[in-house]
Amino acid sequence: MSSINPFEILSKLENGEITKSSALFYLRSILDSSEDVMMRIDTVEMVGIIKPESAEYFEFLENLLITEKNYQVRGLTAKVIIENYPKRAYKPIQWILEREKDELCLELISKAIGRSSNPNLKTLLS
Repeated sequence: MSSINPFEILSKLENGEITKSSALFYLRSILDSSEDVMMRIDTVEMVGIIKPESAEYFEFLENLLITEKNYQVRGLTAKVIIENYPKRAYKPIQWILEREKDELCLELISKAIGRSSNPNLKTLLS
């Protein structure tokens, strides 16, 4: 699967050709190796659709949130963390809100917090 794109990974998962674990592994590989911003955006979106649950993947996303250079990828990563790890999201989201300067990224994060059912996360907006 060396040159596969995130949409193909999702399709293979939906068709039962690969497991959820394998799909998340391939998506992580893309994020680890690709510098193409659109590919990274699409990949984070696919991660959100697949809905990771493991502590290991949370740590990967948390690290991505901290180290990512592109504001769109940071915003989408924050959204995936909020949606998939609401009980663990407070600290990384608080951290990014204190440091993020890009208005579009902040708007994306704020909308994700607003849609969250976690009242603790919602305190970050006040």
